[in-house]
Amino acid sequence: MACDKTNPSKLFIVGDPKQSIYRFRRADVVVYQDVRDKLVAAGARIVYLAKSFRATQPIQDCVNAAFAGEMRENRVTAQASYVPLLGGPPPMQDQQSIIALPAPISWTGQQTTKKEINQCLPDGICAFIEWLLRESGWRVRDPDGESGVVPIRPRHIAVLFKRVLNNREDMARPYIRSLETRDIPHLLVASRSFHQREEVETLRAACGAIEWPDDELAVYAALRGPLFSIPDNLLLRYRFELKVRLHPLRSRGEALLDGFEPITGALDVLADLHRNRNRRPIAGTVQRLLEATRAYMGFALRPGGHQVLANVYRVIELARSFEQTGGISFRAFVAELTARAESYESAEAPMIEESADGVRLLTVHNAKGLEFPVVILADMTANIAVQEPDRYVDTAKRLCATRLVEYAPFEYLRPRDLLDHADEENARDVSEGVRVAYVAATRARDLLVVPVLGIDRMPGWLGPLNKAVYPKREEYRTRRTARGCPSFGMSTLLAGPENQTVCPGIHQPEVGSHEVAWWDPCSLRLDVDAKQGLRTIELLKGEPGPSTLAYKSWCEQREQSIALGARPTWEIVSPSEIGEAPGIEGITVQRESIGRVAAGPGGPRFGTLVHRVLRDSIRDAETVGQIVHGYGCILGSTEEEMEVAQQVVENALSHPLLRRARSSPRCHGEFPIILHLDESRTLEGICDLAFLEGETWNVVDFKTDEDSSSRSGQYERQIQWYGYAISQLTALPVSCHLLFV
Repeated sequence: MACDKTNPSKLFIVGDPKQSIYRFRRADVVVYQDVRDKLVAAGARIVYLAKSFRATQPIQDCVNAAFAGEMRENRVTAQASYVPLLGGPPPMQDQQSIIALPAPISWTGQQTTKKEINQCLPDGICAFIEWLLRESGWRVRDPDGESGVVPIRPRHIAVLFKRVLNNREDMARPYIRSLETRDIPHLLVASRSFHQREEVETLRAACGAIEWPDDELAVYAALRGPLFSIPDNLLLRYRFELKVRLHPLRSRGEALLDGFEPITGALDVLADLHRNRNRRPIAGTVQRLLEATRAYMGFALRPGGHQVLANVYRVIELARSFEQTGGISFRAFVAELTARAESYESAEAPMIEESADGVRLLTVHNAKGLEFPVVILADMTANIAVQEPDRYVDTAKRLCATRLVEYAPFEYLRPRDLLDHADEENARDVSEGVRVAYVAATRARDLLVVPVLGIDRMPGWLGPLNKAVYPKREEYRTRRTARGCPSFGMSTLLAGPENQTVCPGIHQPEVGSHEVAWWDPCSLRLDVDAKQGLRTIELLKGEPGPSTLAYKSWCEQREQSIALGARPTWEIVSPSEIGEAPGIEGITVQRESIGRVAAGPGGPRFGTLVHRVLRDSIRDAETVGQIVHGYGCILGSTEEEMEVAQQVVENALSHPLLRRARSSPRCHGEFPIILHLDESRTLEGICDLAFLEGETWNVVDFKTDEDSSSRSGQYERQIQWYGYAISQLTALPVSCHLLFV
C-alpha cells in the first residue's frame, strides 16, 4: 500500500493473490477479493503487472502452461485468477532451462510407493547437483549483477521443500547426508535438522552452562562435550574425591594440587563468560567461548568441516539477528535456541547470507520473496493438501471451528461445523496447494528442475506441473538430443522395461510451447559411499618434512621402549613354585618328627603362630608362654590354639636339632634368601631356620601338618632349593631337615 504525495487522493494497493500461501496464518484470498471488489465499486482501477524480469522465457512459458488452467477465480474454493507472465530474458545458449529429473528407481511391475521414492530421490537430486557443479560447465546470470554470466556455484542452487516434517521425520536429513558424502557445502534454513547437529547442540549446551552455572548437569555436558573434552574419570574424581560440585563460581584452590588443572581451567572460562555475558554482545560471548577452547580448528578438521564451521557461524548469526530484533539478554537467546530445538516446526525467518557459499535447503514458505538461479523442487511425495482439514472459518458469522486433538480418530472429537464444511475446506486447501507449487516454480531464474517418475505420473503438490513437464503418452519414446547434457541411454529407470518409460532427451510437453529435458538417472553418480574423515586425512597428507620424520622416528622408538618395558627383566619365583629339584647332587633331606600328645588344631593361623613363636624362642626358651600369648592376641588365636602351640614349641625346643641350633654361633630364624638362578629368574624366599655347625649349614623347615607322603615330594624340593641357595651364596655344604612339629 502506497500513497502519492503529489496527489493525496491517489492510493496504490499492491498484492499478488497467486502467492497467497499463508492460509494457516489466517490469510484468505476471499478477503482480498472482497476488498478489491469494494474498491472497484468505489471507482478504483485494477492494473495487472504481468511483465516479469526474473525467469527466462522457457521457465515462464512452463509456469503459464502449468497454472493457467489451475488458477481460475472461485470464491467457494478461494482460488485467485491467473495472470500470465510476460517477457523474460532469453535462455542460456547450449544448456537447458527446464529439466525433468526422474527418481532413480527400478521398476518391479508394481506401483511405486512413496517410501521407495523418498529413499532414492535425495540421492538422485544430490547426484544431479554434483554433476551440475563439477561436470556440466553450465552458467547462470550473476545474481549480484556485477558481470553477465558466471559458472554455477553452490550458493546459486536452492532445493525447495513443501513441508519440514513427514510423520515427525525431517525431510531435509537425507539430502544433508548425501551432500556431505559428496563434499558439497550447504546451508540449512528453517529446519529442525540444523538444531540437531552435534556442533549446534554442543554450543547450545555450553551456552546453557554459561547462563545457569548452578545447573551441574549443564556444566557437566559442557565440560564433557567437544569444546573442553574432559574425560569422565577426571570429572568423577573431581566430584567425589574433592567432594565439591562442578560450579564455575565456587572457590577450588585444593583442586590445583590434585592434577585437576583441565577442569579448573574450563570452569574459569565458564565463570568469566557468565560474569560478562550481559556486558558484551551475545555473539561476542559465543565467539569468546569458541576462541577460548580453540574450537574453530577442531570443527574444521571434522568430516565435512566446512559445513560444520558454516553451522557454527550460523549460530553466531542467529545471535546477531536475535539482538537486532529486540533481544536484550543472553538468557533469552539460550531459551530461544532451546525452544527451536524442541519444536517440531521451526518458525525462524529465512536468514540467508548471500556471500556464504552452499546449496540452500529451505521450504517454499521460507523462499517466498527470494529468487535463485537454480531451483530444484524436492519432496515430490508430499500431498497437495491435507487429507482432513483441521479448521473452518466463517468470517460472516465470526465463527472458527478448530480440531483441538491433532490426531482425532473419532468424529465426535471434531467440531460439527468442521465436519459439515469438510469438503469446502479441503477444496480451499487444494487451491492453496496449487499456489504453493506456483510460488516454488517462480523462484527460479535460469534453471528449474522438477522431480518426476519415468514410467508414471505422481499426484501430489507438484501435480499441477505434470502437464507442463510430461509429454503425451504416445510421444514417450520420441526424443531429441539435449544440448549441454551427457550422453543419455534409452530409459529413465535404473532397471525395467524401457519401452514403457519416457525416453531421456528433449520432449515437447503435453501443454505449452516450451521444451523439457528428461534426464537419464543412469548418467549420475549414485550410491556414493560415505567416507568419514576423508577430508581430514587429505588435509594431513603430503610429503613428510624433517619434523614429521623426526616425529615418526620418535613414535617408533617409543613403541619399542614400551614393548621392551612390558617384558620383565627377570621373574621372581619362590621355592614352592618350582616344579623340579635343583640340578646338583649332595643336598640330602632328613625327615624328623615330634609327636603331639593329642590331636590338636591346625590350619594357616595355627601354623603361623607356631612358626613365629619358634623363631623368637630359639634363643630364649624361658619366655615361651609370654611369646605365645603375645602372637596369639595379634593373630586372634583361640585359647586352645595358644595352649597347643605352647606345648608344641616346648617339645620342639627340647629336640636335639634345635638344641644344636641354640648352641651354634650363627643361628638365623626366618632367614631371607635371594639368588639369581639365570638371566630371567630370581629365587626369593624365607627359610624357617638356618644355623652353622662347623663348616656345614643346617637348613630347617618347620611343618605343622602331619608327616604324610602326599606332599613329601613338594616339601623336599622346597627345602632343597633353600639349601641350594645357601650353598651357592656361602660356598659351604648344607644339610636339610624337615621337622614336623
